[in-house]
Amino acid sequence: MEPEELTVEQLLARLSTLILGLSPGHPVRVGVDGPSAAGKSTLATALAGSIARTGRPSYFTSIDDFHPPGYKLRAARPDGFASPEEYLREGYDFEAFRRIVLEPAGPDGNRRCRLAWWKSFEDEAYPEHWVELAESAVIVAEAAFSLLPVFESCWELVIWLDIDADTMLARVVNRDTWIGDREEILRGYRQRWLPRHEYYERTYLPRDAADIVVDNRRPDRPRIVKWP
Repeated sequence: MEPEELTVEQLLARLSTLILGLSPGHPVRVGVDGPSAAGKSTLATALAGSIARTGRPSYFTSIDDFHPPGYKLRAARPDGFASPEEYLREGYDFEAFRRIVLEPAGPDGNRRCRLAWWKSFEDEAYPEHWVELAESAVIVAEAAFSLLPVFESCWELVIWLDIDADTMLARVVNRDTWIGDREEILRGYRQRWLPRHEYYERTYLPRDAADIVVDNRRPDRPRIVKWP
């Protein structure tokens, strides 16, 4: 299809209408994937809110609340994750995310899930809080690496937000100031995050596997590149 430029409001309306039309017989699970700084959290939060305003039960969750214990110290070490492959194996507790968020909402699930697991930057568990899902509920997840094999058959819809490396780096130097100065931020992303994303995209082809692809280089004027 030819890319279609929209306003953010138009994109949210289009996505909400599509999601509200899904009737799988259990809660709808939507993943928002893409590189660092692609706008995953912003879109997922706004989309969950847009759906909630229609009266449907809607919940936001983030894979960033599912790092494993010890992640904070390990990630801070230069040798903490030796390779992109190792990071995708051990940087997140993907099994926990599938087991306590996605599977309970699925066709054979008990509709009882947790939306947060581990506070990586405090390296401690979140207070245990379980949510009872209605059949009509929608879970919208900010879910980097959502198209790894561990999540096979766990989504009703996956949205890929597409940006290039230059756009990512331009955004993170303004966003991630807690890391250090500009050069320290850029060095960390070039050495760590860019190779991780490149490995994921090269190995698992998420652009091809996603149901929807949105070019989000201009977040105020997103462009739909692929639509189901």
